[in-house]
Amino acid sequence: MITQTAIQSFTGSKPATIKAILERYQTRLDDHNSKHELNPYDNRKPGRKINDEIDLAVIVPDGTSLV
Repeated sequence: MITQTAIQSFTGSKPATIKAILERYQTRLDDHNSKHELNPYDNRKPGRKINDEIDLAVIVPDGTSLV
């Protein structure tokens, strides 16, 4: 599930900064999470760590634009 905590673990950004940005995209995030039937407990499941599944350096190599 895309959450403030998940994004903070990737970026190391301040929670307040992430919160402000996520507020602008809340509808899209809710749609994404609903589409994939995700809930906050999915991020707590043992075994797979989000940082092991998604590598932001590969997705956004220059830090500003998507590949």
